[in-house]
Amino acid sequence: MKYVKCPLCDLNYIKTGDTCCTICDPKMCGKLLADESLAYEAYRQTKREENQVHRKSMEAYYAIRYNRVPNC
Repeated sequence: MKYVKCPLCDLNYIKTGDTCCTICDPKMCGKLLADESLAYEAYRQTKREENQVHRKSMEAYYAIRYNRVPNC
């Protein structure tokens, strides 16, 4: 068997037929990027919900303060 350096990291050795080493494999398959994008979407959704709740509470606060009808 002939070994060559991994083309991505240039640290680990791989077999000639392989595309990358086991360390770089999740990066090549997109597993890490997919996990990060799912985590980001979940974070974004929670922030959106928090902002909606905050907006409604502020509308209610100003409605009470200035004696208006809230838009809630």
